[in-house]
Amino acid sequence: VVRRLAPVPLDAVFSSPLGRALSTATPVAETHGMGVRPLHGLSDIDYGEFQGLSLDEARQRFPDVYRAWQERPQDVRFPGGEGLAEVRERLLETVDDVARHYPGGHVAMVSHRVVCQVALCAALGLDNSHFWQVVPDVASLQVLEHREEGLRLRLFNDTCHLRAPEG
Repeated sequence: VVRRLAPVPLDAVFSSPLGRALSTATPVAETHGMGVRPLHGLSDIDYGEFQGLSLDEARQRFPDVYRAWQERPQDVRFPGGEGLAEVRERLLETVDDVARHYPGGHVAMVSHRVVCQVALCAALGLDNSHFWQVVPDVASLQVLEHREEGLRLRLFNDTCHLRAPEG
């Protein structure tokens, strides 16, 4: 990711405050001679009581919620956590705020798969019921353009930087 973004003229690098996102964002920012700005709006979904459970444990302890997450993710609010509507609201507020501060600029935002899926649904004009239909790969790049009428998807699931260079 660092090599892929090195030639891009970035104005800022933002990240979820969670360690796994910061570990990706930090070398990107350092390559551009800047620091990372953590933003809560980029945090992963709050899984509440699901946090730290394996898939099997979650399925056993919360079978109805687990099944709903697989079948109707837009209707799920994790016990003690949040739902996709809340993720979408805080994410879009964050993106709007960053866009106001960097009009016409280029910023990198490092987040988590759920947040990326929600952003992609928003950019494609889809509601959260389409959540499982847009699944980006880990460490893939999505390029979104902020426009007055909403987000526009410019690049989806770019993983060319993950392939071994030829030669």
